Amino acid sequence: MIRWSRVLCVLTKDWREFSRSGWLVGTALALTVYFGVVLPAIIVFGARISGGAVVPISIPVRLGDLPLPAAPEGLDEVARSVYAAFSLIVPPLFLVIPLAVSTVMAADSFAGERERGTIEVLLAAPLTERELFLAKALASLTPGVAASWGAFALMALATNLMSADMFGGWWFPSGPEWYVVVALVSPLYAFLAISLIVLASSRARSAREAQQASAILVAPILAAVFGQVLGGFAIGLEHLLISAAVLAGLDAGLVALAPGRFFSGVRYMRVD
Repeated sequence: MIRWSRVLCVLTKDWREFSRSGWLVGTALALTVYFGVVLPAIIVFGARISGGAVVPISIPVRLGDLPLPAAPEGLDEVARSVYAAFSLIVPPLFLVIPLAVSTVMAADSFAGERERGTIEVLLAAPLTERELFLAKALASLTPGVAASWGAFALMALATNLMSADMFGGWWFPSGPEWYVVVALVSPLYAFLAISLIVLASSRARSAREAQQASAILVAPILAAVFGQVLGGFAIGLEHLLISAAVLAGLDAGLVALAPGRFFSGVRYMRVD
């Protein structure tokens, strides 16, 4: 049985260390503001200035002719372009935010403790391997998920304020898919990725080595983003729910198997 009070002790320790790191806190706040305010401004005002060519990334993309899920009737080209950007391009970016914020903490979770010479004190604590694994994974995950949810709240406010005249009122989020991505798919994928990085950190000799191992986890996200932009396809609600269920199963399997089969090696880490 997992003793959550002991897990919380490690969580609290790591959160205190996170809050004392100005660079990590600044990165989380900067990403929250960028995705929540700056990116919507680029999309909305870019569409207004160009007459419909949205430029959320460095390559201009004309979205006026793409099939849009549940798009309101009677939208002009500018409004349709804005709607397309927030329906097709922006949602996959919310898979990036938790990883961008949490990867450094996850890579530092054990490799950093080893470098600082505190690993033996941590391993002497009265926690099981599963409790220690969950504590480190959740401690790394929480700031990223908080930044993602904060960015979504800011984006909803900023987007509606800047584009209400185009749609005749407040319209964003544009459908239930948004809530599934932000509330389910993004945290579940982030937990899976962060947990694998924590496992890598338990085996790595340095935090830098663990960060290098984590780079491969970003590739599927980038593929999804570029697929949305270049292919113009939309992932429906049914597929998002299936993805969330699959990710939840993978997360549960990782929590059940990782400590016993892979994670136990951390108990034999020596401090040089």
